[in-house]
Amino acid sequence: MGEVLEVPAGGGAKRYDPNARLAHQHLVCTRCGELRDVFPAGEAGLSLGADDRHGFEVTAVRVVFEGLCPSCRPVGAA
Repeated sequence: MGEVLEVPAGGGAKRYDPNARLAHQHLVCTRCGELRDVFPAGEAGLSLGADDRHGFEVTAVRVVFEGLCPSCRPVGAA
């Protein structure tokens, strides 16, 4: 129905994003699962050449950035 998007956020419980209408990607903490919407620069230029598509018709691109959130990152790490 297009009301929510399932976010590929690694193992554990499935995550859903109610922001299904605005094009964006996700930033996920690999320790606690915190999830944030992000709007990366250069995303519009992301594409696959014909050889990399293996005959597929590409209809969507999903990018998930992973890392440690401020609460999970060791003290003093930048």
